[in-house]
Amino acid sequence: MSEECIQLQTDTQLATTTKQKLPPGITRRKDGRYQGRFTINGKRYTLYDKNLRLLKKRLADAKYEAEHGYYCTGGQITLNSWYQTWLEEYKSVVVKNSTLLLYTTSYERYITDALGNYKLQDIRTIHIQKLYNDLQKSGLSVGTIQIVHAVLFNIFKLALKNDILVKNPCVSAEIPREEKKEPRVLTATEQEIFLENIRGNYYEPLLKVALGTGLRIGELLGLKWEDIDFKTSTISIFRTLLYMKDRQTGHFCFQFQTPKSRSSKRTIPLIPSLAILLKEQQKYQHVLQIARGPFWTPLTNMDNLVFTTKNGTPIQEVYVVKCLNTITDKINRLEYHQALYEKRDPVPFVKITPHTLRHSFATRAFENGLAPKTVQELLGHSNINLTMNLYTHVTQDVKVHEMEKLYHLFN
Repeated sequence: MSEECIQLQTDTQLATTTKQKLPPGITRRKDGRYQGRFTINGKRYTLYDKNLRLLKKRLADAKYEAEHGYYCTGGQITLNSWYQTWLEEYKSVVVKNSTLLLYTTSYERYITDALGNYKLQDIRTIHIQKLYNDLQKSGLSVGTIQIVHAVLFNIFKLALKNDILVKNPCVSAEIPREEKKEPRVLTATEQEIFLENIRGNYYEPLLKVALGTGLRIGELLGLKWEDIDFKTSTISIFRTLLYMKDRQTGHFCFQFQTPKSRSSKRTIPLIPSLAILLKEQQKYQHVLQIARGPFWTPLTNMDNLVFTTKNGTPIQEVYVVKCLNTITDKINRLEYHQALYEKRDPVPFVKITPHTLRHSFATRAFENGLAPKTVQELLGHSNINLTMNLYTHVTQDVKVHEMEKLYHLFN
């Protein structure tokens, strides 16, 4: 018998033997992969794998899931691909630009490289947990990790609604937690020191209005003169100003946005000193506009802002933060020299942010007997619980003070 005949016979026998050993429903393809098929309730399922043992296990799992109504086909859809669908088709039409920016930034920075190329159906809770653990080890704040979790949870939730998956792998993942921190608030003494040290500063009017109204920084920067009614001494909040990346051009720009929530649209009474301050600000701005001449260049549709740069353009929040840092440094330098002169340890003035001024306003309001519901409405909080939870320490002090009024009943 020739060598060619022997080889042909050997190949035929091998093929026959291989075919006979394959379980029912599994065949060998020309490309070397194994193909497994089964039908449940009239629906055919097909799986492929180069490893026969793995294919048999996958088929057994798939049959069980299909028989019990668990099996879904994520196919070749990757997390990155589904994220784009989630973002463009669902979120972009219902959330604000600032929220979209938060979603995209969180996903692109912390998720895409770690899990983006995984198929949806292959992502397990352990993968999600490892991501959270790695982010925490890298020093990322718990708050940011919670945002990452919220993004992932919603992405997988949509996959469930579209029958791509049957389980959300984020559900069983443990999110890192941290102890609740009390917000930084200026004491009454610190507030006096702060007001003394901002005297003559270009941002003095803005900072005083922040302290006297509790407005968010974006609400302050988006305030227009038409929002102020000097006859009734009130400020109405209709918008917030953001400096953010435009999703279409990729460039940073100023954008108006509706307030944070429905309750954020509100009217706030002005105390007399603030009404006078704003009238002086309006006169100063008019003088500045004439003095700057051609250098006064407000942006389109942003030519009537209450607070602007010296060129009439909107103010970025980062510059307000830098101003507060400069003021804090100035206060601490003065305190250091005073402590050195008095031969005592200096008392540092802890760093403050624009939100510190908002918290300080609320604290002064509680300290002076304003009702919690009134404070809630002035701050534009969506519910009373948010207000009470933020200022638990203040409301407790108020309770103690109020209870002192009952002391005479037992003496």
